[in-house]
Amino acid sequence: MALKRRKVKDSEGTPAKKKATFKKAKKVVEKKEVIHREDDIEDEEENGLDDSEDGFDDMEEIPLDISHATPVAKTTSQLKTRPPAKTETEKVNQGDVSKIKAKKDLRKPPTSQEMNVLRETENLFHSNIFKLQVEEMLTEISLKCKRKKLIEDWIAEFEEVVNKIPESGSHSISDTAWLNKLKIKCAFGSDCYDSSKTFQYLKPKKLVPIGSWAIGLTGKGISVDILIEIPQESLERDDYLNYTYHRKRALYLSYVAAHLQKASTLVQEIQFETFSGDLSRPILRIEPTGKLNQRVIFRIYASAPADLVAVEKLLPDRNCIPGTGTKKSDSKPTPLYNVSVLSDMRMSKINQHAKEVLSSKKNILDACLLLRVWLRHRQLEEATSMFVLTQFVVYLIETKKLFPNMSVYQVVRTTWLQLSRSNWSKEGITLRPQSGTPPLSVADAHASFPVIFLDVTSTLNLCAHLSQAAYDWLRWECTLAVGLLNKKGINSFAALFITPKPFLLTFDNVVIIDNVREKVQKDKRQNYWPVEAAGKIHDCLVKGLGERLKLTACKTLPIASWSVGQEPPKNSWKLAFGLCFNSPSAWEVLNKGPAANSPESAEFRAFWGEKSELRRFQDGFICEAVHWPANSWAERRLICRQIVSYLLEKRLNLANNYVYVADQLESAIFIPKLQDPAAYGTGEEATMAALEALDEITKNLRALEDLPLSIAQVQGVSATFRHAEPFPPLPETPQGLIDLFGRSGYNLLPAVGATPMYLPSLSVLLTLQTSGKWPDDLEAVRRIKAAFYIQLAEKLTAIFDLVARAFIDHVIVQRKGYIFKLFIAYHRDVALLKRLVEPNGIVKYRDNPESLLLQRDQEITPRLATALRALHAEQPAFSVAVRLAKRWVASHMLLEYLEEEAIEMIVASLFVDSTMYGLPSAQEAGAQSSLHDAIDWVGPLTPQVAFFRFLQLVSCFDWTSQPLIINFNNDLTPEEIRDTETSVAAQRTQLKSPLVLVTPYDPSGVAFTRSTPPLPVWSRLMVLASESLKLLERQLMAVDAKKVYVLQAFRPPLDAYNCIIHLNRSAIARRLHTLDGPFSKKVKLHEQRPRKTLSIYDYEPVDRLLDELRAAYADKARFFYDKYGGLVIGVMWIDKAWSTPSEFKVSHVNGSMLVAPSAAGGEMRLAPNLDAICQDFLIMGKGLVKSVQCGTVVWQDSV
Repeated sequence: MALKRRKVKDSEGTPAKKKATFKKAKKVVEKKEVIHREDDIEDEEENGLDDSEDGFDDMEEIPLDISHATPVAKTTSQLKTRPPAKTETEKVNQGDVSKIKAKKDLRKPPTSQEMNVLRETENLFHSNIFKLQVEEMLTEISLKCKRKKLIEDWIAEFEEVVNKIPESGSHSISDTAWLNKLKIKCAFGSDCYDSSKTFQYLKPKKLVPIGSWAIGLTGKGISVDILIEIPQESLERDDYLNYTYHRKRALYLSYVAAHLQKASTLVQEIQFETFSGDLSRPILRIEPTGKLNQRVIFRIYASAPADLVAVEKLLPDRNCIPGTGTKKSDSKPTPLYNVSVLSDMRMSKINQHAKEVLSSKKNILDACLLLRVWLRHRQLEEATSMFVLTQFVVYLIETKKLFPNMSVYQVVRTTWLQLSRSNWSKEGITLRPQSGTPPLSVADAHASFPVIFLDVTSTLNLCAHLSQAAYDWLRWECTLAVGLLNKKGINSFAALFITPKPFLLTFDNVVIIDNVREKVQKDKRQNYWPVEAAGKIHDCLVKGLGERLKLTACKTLPIASWSVGQEPPKNSWKLAFGLCFNSPSAWEVLNKGPAANSPESAEFRAFWGEKSELRRFQDGFICEAVHWPANSWAERRLICRQIVSYLLEKRLNLANNYVYVADQLESAIFIPKLQDPAAYGTGEEATMAALEALDEITKNLRALEDLPLSIAQVQGVSATFRHAEPFPPLPETPQGLIDLFGRSGYNLLPAVGATPMYLPSLSVLLTLQTSGKWPDDLEAVRRIKAAFYIQLAEKLTAIFDLVARAFIDHVIVQRKGYIFKLFIAYHRDVALLKRLVEPNGIVKYRDNPESLLLQRDQEITPRLATALRALHAEQPAFSVAVRLAKRWVASHMLLEYLEEEAIEMIVASLFVDSTMYGLPSAQEAGAQSSLHDAIDWVGPLTPQVAFFRFLQLVSCFDWTSQPLIINFNNDLTPEEIRDTETSVAAQRTQLKSPLVLVTPYDPSGVAFTRSTPPLPVWSRLMVLASESLKLLERQLMAVDAKKVYVLQAFRPPLDAYNCIIHLNRSAIARRLHTLDGPFSKKVKLHEQRPRKTLSIYDYEPVDRLLDELRAAYADKARFFYDKYGGLVIGVMWIDKAWSTPSEFKVSHVNGSMLVAPSAAGGEMRLAPNLDAICQDFLIMGKGLVKSVQCGTVVWQDSV
């Protein structure tokens, strides 16, 4: 969570004279995905730059505006003092000929070469900016010549070391005692091999680089693959049977690893890891020493000779594990086992073919570098591999779809386009030239594998380990990539190559299945790979979910590498399935089956078992159906989880072996201690109840007669009415079994020792009928409003028997336990506040803080509330998502430094324009029609995924240089958006907050971010968002995901604060909302009250305490608190006040003590008195504050 600090150079090359604290904060809000050059990284290491500081410790010294980040325009006085410009004659006379020539060169027409570049850019690239971005990224990710030389030297030294390894004696392949003496464990632990065989290490036949390095596909973060070919003398002709070859291969690598450990000048660390998740094919993972350490990984493969066995014996229809059948006739084909042997035999030839095709084709190799970046950002490497993508590029070259003279953009786009239109599950492809009879035809391969892509020899399926779900996911991502290129008005380059797209953020729900092999494999010797398990599970999920499902993806979670001195892990696969849903079908409570008398009904009953039942519907139709009970929206969102759980447990025997990632974070806005928590759910039903109460009071207001002006419009503007209140108010304040109130007449009084639970008031804006009789004086308008409030309260009480109280600026009305605060909006209020009469009598209208605030509350907020309600109606996940986002910000004690509407708009942007996260439409993704039409650009369908994307947006977006556009209903045209971006860029230096949130209702983008959040707060929030997202992804995708505590992401890091004030839980009004286990007693949801009793509302003692603390110590400390039941207040000292004693002033005595002057005759000065300040905290919070802790010192309340 530390903020990295880098040296900043000014234009003359000297260190910039700026405060370190500003540099730390500014670093956080820079673009996260900028790839630093190697020289910069090495400079940092040499200079020992400290990255452990936080950038949030000194809020006083960090400017709250970013005006100094950009050069400020000259003032008028500066412009006047500038000397007059020289004429052309004067310049010539004074010898400034070169300057004149340079100025004239700018006016020259472009040369033919420049015209060719412009024409190439127009024809070969998406746009000029796209071309520049591509060139810059390729420059950044390309490997420098000096690094290539280091790698080549390492490979040469490695080859020399391996060639000097002595031959071993002959040992039984089941004997590992000789390896144990070398402190090495055999990397293949299965006992399925033929133990009668022997093994002897002999010098390798050859050692060559393969993979990306061999074909020239080099870039930063590369792993260099090296192939060691086992000599024929170490193997026998029948070793391909019964895992014998796999055992010998592992022994060969283990012996090499034993001797590489002694090469201390070459190897820093050596481990085993799996080849594409296959534990029967381990490889060596080497971290080199020296300058290559932590920059390059070397992977060492062992392979069989190309002529180890006849290819016909390894075709997919052959059985190479004879012991799998009780009879010879029962032996089943072992296609995936056969591929594991054949791919080693063909590895060198496939690599050589790719090298011959791709050599000297620079643009195509550069395009492959970009494709690798794209693949990694989408975590597709765990489903497919760059190897398959490279071979497909080779296929496109040989089939004349790609040409060397194409630009990088054209190669990337064509590759995506061809992949999106492919259908390898039905129409496989082959690299073999169309001549002669191939050993394996595409049609024959379809009988053994779900996805077909044959190599150049037409014997090996390159996609043998690619499941149907993984291929569908790859094809869909290609469809989406082309759609992004076609989509206008967005930065498609950033979405494709810069912003990560983790698996957890891509799919609505994720199912992680563990120990698949133990559950689905009946015969331990049987050839069973993850792709087969994935296919079986995929087919079951697709059949069970039906129309609820739009897309299913699958990937094998990687097996961690292990030390060469440890036993290999158990061969237990872990699969992750991503599910994209089809709304609203996904939330239906009924699965309708076939008619009762149809032949398909028997199959339906057999599939669903006891869940299937015969139902008759209102239209008289009788059919089989499955009902999934759900009493709230929170439960309806989990209907798909009910279905998947039933399928995994009943149909696939995978009970207790899976984790369903769907709603783990929703417990943050759940109230478990209600007597009926299901009725509250995650708050949607409580919000709807408040809206129904608003509808009723709206009817009451419209029915009032004899008012001076009739009420034209009633609009709720509180967060509850925007579906954005983390904890919507409950009807009647829940008091439960705890005696919180005393009574005095019709008034409720707090009982001793307990605080009434929090009941917020709900703001409602009233618009009156237009009239020309309103006065022009602001104070007179206020008095007329006050008189109207009195009359309104009287009529509501007299006519509808409601509890109503009139105040000078609003009316309080209680209905059904809710408290409504009614305001009158007069359209000329803003103009009257802007009105300014000058001494000469001229009237001018100028913005001021009061007018801007009123304009926001009366004009912008109601329109925003309407837009957010409409968005929720279209995207039901918005409500819980925005409430989770607010709860997270509040839990880190930063919500008070932001306007809540700003968070709502950031979350809304995820639903208004999903950009990276489109979904397949009903149209087939591989169809020949417009790809843009095949994509539904909609937001996330589940709240948890929306919250993940919110964290990513906060941490990755370039807030200091770009405005966030939230284009509700597409009301902003592209021209207006461009004008807005230009205007915002011009005004950046004058803004106090890094956030600019542009909507059709606020083109300036600063209505809710004019002064908040300050830059240090937002920088801190960006770091917290990044770390929280990493934590959640690591926990929810972990092997033991059942044991994780995801709410850890909602825990604030208290070590960032200098002082902690601990509060008494019983004195906190919002204690029901705390994350830390509330009461032991249950609380009633409803309680009847006397009709004329007005509930205590808007009362939170902690808020009052914070107001007093900030008023008393604003110059010495800043206070942070989680308003939703937080048990601590974080205090951060202002460094300026604590670093240097100040001069003695009576106004500064509070919380200070006198200190002796530093020199004789000097004046006494004031310094903060820590002990007195902490004692003041206890006194000011008497009964509310339990203790105050500063480091190891604790001040305790005496009572």
